[in-house]
Amino acid sequence: MAIAEEPAALPDALPPLDDSAMGETPPVRLFADARLRAGLEAARDLTRGDGAATVGIGGKAGVEAQLDFGRLTVAVGEAGTLGPEDGARELVPRAPLAPLLRAELALDTTLFGLPAELAVGRAPAVIADGRMLGDEPFDLRGRTLDGARARVHGGTVDVGVGAWWLGGAGDTLAAVAAADGALAVGEQLDLEVWLVTERDAVDAVVVPTLGTRLAGRLWFLQGRAATELQGALDDATLERHGLAGRVSAGARATLEPDALPLSLPSLFVDLDGDLVAGDAVGGRVLRAPAPTLHGVRGALDLLAPDNTWRAALALGLHEDRLSSSLTALVVGVVDRAGPLLDPWGAPVPARRGGGTGVALWELDLELAARLTDDLRLGVLWGIAAPGPALVGELPAQRLLVELRAATDGS
Repeated sequence: MAIAEEPAALPDALPPLDDSAMGETPPVRLFADARLRAGLEAARDLTRGDGAATVGIGGKAGVEAQLDFGRLTVAVGEAGTLGPEDGARELVPRAPLAPLLRAELALDTTLFGLPAELAVGRAPAVIADGRMLGDEPFDLRGRTLDGARARVHGGTVDVGVGAWWLGGAGDTLAAVAAADGALAVGEQLDLEVWLVTERDAVDAVVVPTLGTRLAGRLWFLQGRAATELQGALDDATLERHGLAGRVSAGARATLEPDALPLSLPSLFVDLDGDLVAGDAVGGRVLRAPAPTLHGVRGALDLLAPDNTWRAALALGLHEDRLSSSLTALVVGVVDRAGPLLDPWGAPVPARRGGGTGVALWELDLELAARLTDDLRLGVLWGIAAPGPALVGELPAQRLLVELRAATDGS
């Protein structure tokens, strides 16, 4: 089991329901999910004090049928937001027949003498920590991609390959292919390796990214470290345009008060940092074809991880039905000549040649509660003050309150 790289963000901060007590998997399972989110935001450009309110609602329903040779999963759903247009933007364009969120046939088979699964259709796609390829659970609608994948389960070793369509056709085709492997050494050490290759037809580049991640546990301490190296190649000649990379490291100490007579929550302290740097190609330093970016540079989602560094300290508690965390972080600019972008790729105004290179000081508070087995409440508040590297004087704020109801029909 992989060790989490950093605290989960709203709305998925609580662990999933325990299915072990539900007996064998039924031949047909119905599931449904509904989410209602209210939001208040102010001064997101750090220069105007006016606020904006949004109300979003999303939902999906589906069926999973267990077949003799695998399973078939079909789900439909949609989401919408009332309020500013920015609140409804998506990181990846919608596929045709967008309300069909999932339609996947997964076949149980054997490859190289080992149990394996082959799947084709529309489904979530996640590689490693999701920063290159993920399902974006923070979005009310979520994200699924069209493609095919295969995974071989070898006990302590899992290996997978896959390819997904991102849009277009012919010369305008945008697609991504990936291969990844995971090695578990007992219960103390996890190693992941991945290769993600994207074809970006807009900028006429092919972008391979090689990444590794190591996570380990020793008593009450958890440590992790990850690296990614990316090269941008010309789509026609495959000549190299530039190199970029990411390095990150972190550690978490958890206090489990099991020995105390009182029933107390688990407490944790988490330190985390990362840096993204390299050559800018087509206005980007580190491209990600379908990233899960929420919270990577703070809960306000003001900056994408291009040409930036980050340091964060989080304090939190967790119990069966309640978890919360308080995170202080600072985000800075690596190279003042390089790009500074928001998560959707739009330029962020930066001040040239002044100060220490700090872009934001931010404070985030998250609370997640399981009200019943099927109903969860999430609260997220964040405030960020601009540093000397950014244009602007006013702090940006965000408050989100979400109710999520889910059932698996069991």
